[in-house]
Amino acid sequence: MSASIVGDVLIVLGVVAASWLSFGRSMSALLGSRGRITTITLGFVAGILLEWFARVLNLWSYSVLMPTIAVAGVAVGLAPVIQITILPAPSLYLVVLLSKATVTDAA
Repeated sequence: MSASIVGDVLIVLGVVAASWLSFGRSMSALLGSRGRITTITLGFVAGILLEWFARVLNLWSYSVLMPTIAVAGVAVGLAPVIQITILPAPSLYLVVLLSKATVTDAA
């Protein structure tokens, strides 16, 4: 369980870092609508690729209750793909809000 949590955190950080680098390290651009769309798109691509490779390499399997979608002939979990697609954008926004509150409180 803890390994999967660490993995999820690293995936979110990777998606956010890739988005940040694609916007020339501009935090304000990353928080704009194009930045959010880019982060969501990168999250979706990462989710599909990670789930697909994990299934091809037999790293895990799904319960019959897991909704799946077929990607290149391999069933990948829909819930993990949605999680990796959606989670990075609000995580980034929350970190920025918390960091602004911390800076304001320290001043």
